[in-house]
Amino acid sequence: MLDRDVRIWKFGVAKTGIGFAAGMAYFLLTMLLDDDRKISDAQAYAGIFPFRVAAWGIALALFYGYRDRKALVILALIAGVLWSYLLDGAMAFIYHVPGMAMAIC
Repeated sequence: MLDRDVRIWKFGVAKTGIGFAAGMAYFLLTMLLDDDRKISDAQAYAGIFPFRVAAWGIALALFYGYRDRKALVILALIAGVLWSYLLDGAMAFIYHVPGMAMAIC
């Protein structure tokens, strides 16, 4: 593991904030470029990929840096992006519950 002592709740709060900012940037960018065309869920999931990589990369760089164990941090970045998509799957599953309106976490 990495030698840095990072409180998991601090990382979680920071990653949530960074992820929220990245998600809002993606949402606003798609609103600007959309021209009233509807994009499919598959296009939305594919389009958010670079924003997720950036969000996880920023959070991991802030808390762990990339100098110490680059391969481990890259693996954590990949796992984080996959985790985000797994959460999307859970949201897509419960999307059909009355009152739910968005399938991307």
